[in-house]
Amino acid sequence: MKHQTKIKICGIKNIANAKCVLENNADYIGLIFVKKSKRYIDFFTAKNLIMEIRNIPSKTKIVGVFQDENLEIINNYYTNLGLDFVQIAGNFNDEFLSKIKHPKIVQISIKNNNSKEEILKLIKHHKELDHKVLFDSFDKNIGGGTGKKFNWNIVKDFLDIEGIFLAGGLSSNNINSAMKLMPWGIDISTGVETDGEKDNNKISEFISMVKNYDK
Repeated sequence: MKHQTKIKICGIKNIANAKCVLENNADYIGLIFVKKSKRYIDFFTAKNLIMEIRNIPSKTKIVGVFQDENLEIINNYYTNLGLDFVQIAGNFNDEFLSKIKHPKIVQISIKNNNSKEEILKLIKHHKELDHKVLFDSFDKNIGGGTGKKFNWNIVKDFLDIEGIFLAGGLSSNNINSAMKLMPWGIDISTGVETDGEKDNNKISEFISMVKNYDK
């Protein structure tokens, strides 16, 4: 029996969009704590938003996304905001990750010259450390949320492994193609936006397409 694809909607900044994500039963909702991101949300706005989210009965997990951030800030945000996961992007190593004593998603940016052997080695390593892994497009200027698709052929053999998310340039236009690869999880941000802001109609449509494909 095919698994139910996990759905993560990232870059949420307000309760109207958060309610849409929860009402459509997405599995994860992502808040971006990367200041150079256009989807950045500050601590106090996030705290108020999370309080409102927690008042809505839901199984949706809240993920805080960090890139090249101070270790103390990551741990402080996790504890004081009541996050369920932290997602780590940018430059990191095992020593750094080991000091984050919370559930983690590590973001791996895929380059066209990455080999399948490299990717499999990375997956095995992070699985041993009980990390989930999110594959996204590489961009030297920003860690994620590029809105650009990478070469799925590099990772297609591994996407059905538990704890692996496919991200980067997903939208309602290409989600059926992505779903044919049987991903354990998918992550979207830009693809559910209109003029740079989250669009509840696009969020609902995208989640519906994933769930209908899984039927």
